[in-house]
Amino acid sequence: MPPVPGRDLAGWVEEVGAEVDGFKVGDAVLGSGVGTFAEFARVDELLRSASYHRVVTADRGVRY
Repeated sequence: MPPVPGRDLAGWVEEVGAEVDGFKVGDAVLGSGVGTFAEFARVDELLRSASYHRVVTADRGVRY
């Protein structure tokens, strides 16, 4: 299969691994990964993703 393009992502957590502490299902997130133009993307908890509520409020994000 050809590679899926995309490097940045924004969305909601659908599933977390057994050892993931920083996120839970339903969290709004943003970050970067590989193949993020796909319907679902897998990213590393520590290196490439963050809850956007920790970075910017939803109200402020809408304005920019």
